[in-house]
This record gives sequence, structure tokens and C-alpha cells, in this order.
Amino acid sequence: MKYFSITGCVLLLQLCIVSCSKSGFVDNKDASSAYLMLSAGGFTEFYPIDTTDFQQVHLVGSVSIAGGLKKALNFTVETDSVALDSMNSEKQTGYKIVPAEAVRLEQTTYTIPKGASSVDIPLYINLTLLPADVIDYVLPVSITDGGGVPLEPNHKTVFFHINEP
Repeated sequence: MKYFSITGCVLLLQLCIVSCSKSGFVDNKDASSAYLMLSAGGFTEFYPIDTTDFQQVHLVGSVSIAGGLKKALNFTVETDSVALDSMNSEKQTGYKIVPAEAVRLEQTTYTIPKGASSVDIPLYINLTLLPADVIDYVLPVSITDGGGVPLEPNHKTVFFHINEP
């Protein structure tokens, strides 16, 4: 009887340890390297094709694991003027943020479903709504809340440099 009690306690302890890693989103083997990130981190050139209407900018939110998540993960993505100001200051550049009316972000909260490791983020830009007097526009997009999973520092923000066709 004592053997079954000890075995039961050991199994319960193992279950508790496994469920505590990275808020229970990933397996222990992935816990030390699992980060939430955007598909294109850093400064990225965007070459629009359609200049008459909103055009989709390819963006994906993903977790850096080989398999899928153990439970659904909700995270927040927003345009980020503070990140652009910081980059302009650090690199001594003068990029202007794309005006809000020229950007369409379908929502700000996205969910990576259980068993998956990524989700598309519908993001659109309309060049006809950009003032003609400024040519160096950048659209900064950041993950502002990782929902319990750490953010990958080099891929939590993407700066889309808008190039006219």
C-alpha cells in the first residue's frame, strides 16, 4: 500500500511540473526556446502591387516550437508609433508612420489554436491614402502582449518600409 502512495505522489508531482512550463502552452522540451514572434522581424521592404485600393501585407504570428501548442494562445498586435520613434532616434533616421486611415488591421487580438504554432494576421495598406509630400513611410507593427509566452526580442516588431511601385 505504501508503494502505491509513493508512486501516486511521484506521478502527481511530475504532472504539476510539466503543466507549469511556459504557462502550460508548450512541452518541457520546447520550454526554454519557445518565443512568440512576427514572421518578418526588424526592417522589411514592402513593394505594393495594387496602388488603387487596400492591399494585404503578409504577416504571421508564430511560436518558435516544432510541434503545436498544448492550448490556444491569445496575443495582441498593434501599430506601434513608439517603436518607430525609438528606431528613428537610435538610427538617426526620419521615417514617418503610415497614417491610420491608410492602414487596416482587422483586429488587435489573435489566437493561435491548440495544436497549431502560427496564425495569419490580416493587415492591409492603401497607398492612395498616403500624402504625396512624404516618401519615407514605415508601418511599425508590434506584439504588445504575448499572452503568457515570452516575446522574441528581434521579432516582436516589424517595420514595413513602404516602397512606391
